[in-house]
Amino acid sequence: FPADPDQRRNHPFWKAKKWVAHIMQRFFSRFGNTRMARSDEEREFAKLFQKEYAVQFLNCILDVLAHRFRHGRYVSDRLVQISLNYIDTALSLAQTYRAVKPHLHMLIIEVIFPLMCFNDEDAELWETDPHEYVRKSFDVIEDFYSPKTAAANVLLSLVKKRPRDTLRPFLDFASDMLAKYAAAPPAERNYRAKDGVLMAIGTLEEKLASSKKYASAIEPLIQQHVIPEFQSEHGFLRARACWVVAEFASMEFNDPSVITNAAEGIVIALRDSDLPVRIQGALGVTRILENESATESLRKHVPFLLEALLDLMHEIDSEELVSTLEGIISHFDDEVAPHALALTQKLTAYLVHALEAARDGDEEESALAALATLRSLATVLASVHDLPQVYREIEPILVPVLGSMLEHQETLDYFEDVLDLITYLTFYGGRAGISAQLWSLFPLMCRAFLDYAPDYMANILAPLDNFIHYAPHVFASSTEPNYRDMVFAIVHRVLTAEGGSEVDAQDACKLAESVIVNARGHIDSELPRYLELGLRRREHTKNRGSRILLANFALAALATSAPAALAALANAGLAKAALEAAFDNAERATRLHDRRLFILATAQLLSLPLAQLPAAVREALPRLLARAAYLVQVTAEQRQAADEEEEEDDEDVEGGSEDEDEDEDGLGDDEDEDLSEEAAYLEALAQQSHLLLGDDGDEEDVELEEDEEFTSPLDDIHELVALARAVSASESSDPAAFQQLMQMLPAEAQAALGNAVQSAPHVESAFQQEREKAKASQGRPRPSLGHGPEEIVFLSPESGM
Repeated sequence: FPADPDQRRNHPFWKAKKWVAHIMQRFFSRFGNTRMARSDEEREFAKLFQKEYAVQFLNCILDVLAHRFRHGRYVSDRLVQISLNYIDTALSLAQTYRAVKPHLHMLIIEVIFPLMCFNDEDAELWETDPHEYVRKSFDVIEDFYSPKTAAANVLLSLVKKRPRDTLRPFLDFASDMLAKYAAAPPAERNYRAKDGVLMAIGTLEEKLASSKKYASAIEPLIQQHVIPEFQSEHGFLRARACWVVAEFASMEFNDPSVITNAAEGIVIALRDSDLPVRIQGALGVTRILENESATESLRKHVPFLLEALLDLMHEIDSEELVSTLEGIISHFDDEVAPHALALTQKLTAYLVHALEAARDGDEEESALAALATLRSLATVLASVHDLPQVYREIEPILVPVLGSMLEHQETLDYFEDVLDLITYLTFYGGRAGISAQLWSLFPLMCRAFLDYAPDYMANILAPLDNFIHYAPHVFASSTEPNYRDMVFAIVHRVLTAEGGSEVDAQDACKLAESVIVNARGHIDSELPRYLELGLRRREHTKNRGSRILLANFALAALATSAPAALAALANAGLAKAALEAAFDNAERATRLHDRRLFILATAQLLSLPLAQLPAAVREALPRLLARAAYLVQVTAEQRQAADEEEEEDDEDVEGGSEDEDEDEDGLGDDEDEDLSEEAAYLEALAQQSHLLLGDDGDEEDVELEEDEEFTSPLDDIHELVALARAVSASESSDPAAFQQLMQMLPAEAQAALGNAVQSAPHVESAFQQEREKAKASQGRPRPSLGHGPEEIVFLSPESGM
């Protein structure tokens, strides 16, 4: 064979062996287990494979491994990796495990353990190209082909599935290795072997930490054998120490100083001269923040942690580093806030760098880094959510970059994340008003959606709603650019698209409702085209949820601008269609939001002088009022149920059940692993694939879910109070007409309205207290759809309208 490693690996002899092993491994993992079979034909094949081929090929696999690890002959890394994957699969079945069992010592001590140790190839790469070492260490594709990763997976499977034969013997081996290392003079220590032992112990973290029998030994192990390695002369051991303490960081430590010392070791690692150590230290921060004691220990180091991570991000593109930064920001909001502006500047510069690198050819890694940076910028914005003045300082840094990204179609992959950032800027910053610079993004978003991003209706809904909610006057009055036309173009495009998604259509309906409700009084001239679009589309829609949301066009218009809505409906000849849609909603809608809209719309109609109502509305008013009287009782029950559910959630105790040892014996020699859950998961994936390929099933019966993130000025109005006020106002202004109207209602509806009038003062007082309490205790709501305190004034006969 050729002496050159690359030529030897690619020699037809070894490539043929690799492909044979790969084919048999795929057969075994996919079709070799009867419990994974999805048909009788697959089940019969699995029985045949187990009987005729599984053990026979397993013996060949074991010979291949012995060829390299016992006899020292060449076997390609890829063939070793596939062979270990085959053994991993074999551990699940009793028949094949019995064939593995006599070779466990060879497998664990002679194959798995050496593979987990730092080796010559690692050392050469560490010294000559540390950036490439880091890339290979954290690349999931490299992991997929890595013998070291395959070895770790087999070891973990052994101690989880067959612990009776493997766990205690391996831990004895590891303990003996650590004892020999500690007793030996520094010059005689096997540093690479210790790296392998620590990697193995960290790999078994889940098993060891969940076992009362072994968990108590972890704390002294970390204290005696891991923390000292933060000072090791060997960089790979310093990096391994970071990794091990991160793996066990979520444990409860009897002596808090152990985990705090480990946290200090992580901080020291971030100052290390070796790049792989600094990277491993940075990634360790994410896991160690899961421990409260460690978090407090790191709090004083936050400025340094931020600086160190930003320096690393400048040196190497890594999605994991950005995730670590995100974790620090989310854990230390108060400490991060003073650095938010500087962080935004550096992250924005890093984002620009990553985008340029992605365009210049380093597409995959730089694109991932850019996406992660956008996510970190969102975390920075969230950390200063209660400091609107900081948003004003951030805007000049961030808005130009976001605008540039919106203008170029090649940044489409980042479109969702860009919209998320705009959502943060408009939601948290919008409470103090939306600046002209921020408004410059509005037309760019709309044009991008209409030109090249029509699949992002769900994502563009939130930022557009925030613009409309926090600055309805600007939205309604601007003519150059005309924001109203832009939004209507989006709604029209989605609702008239051939074969369009019903999900997108429903989001477009929510956007239209946002315009109607938030810009009420400013967009009366817009109502005709919205009402006609919604009611015409409803005539051709079978989806129940969409029909409800389309009917809400008319109900929202009536609830906020009844005279203008009635005029628009009359001019378009759609009054009857609107009433039919309203009654259909009253019968079919189950969400609190939709029922409230019906009640509020009815209250607005009742607030108008009865003699001035169109004939069709006057004729339908008794029926509308009777239904509203019934729904007021239903919504009261819904509110009470929601409150009780929230109280139950608050009473839930975190922490879960007591820690119990898993079955130390695992599977018996005659037992197969139960893979029913995995089989069910694969079956669910198969079914989901049919949906993704276009088999959407029957959407007509899908119910709308309560959208707690959808908020509007109507939320500050209790529907019972609104209806009671309308009843009282109507009775006062025209008693005779009102009495005539009441006589047309069923007795139960009259009684319900009377109860509503009597209970309104108490309900209003309790409701206002609840709203004030909710606003005072409002933490950090997800910025989805805008919030606002502005109240709608219901019309009365004295209003002159």
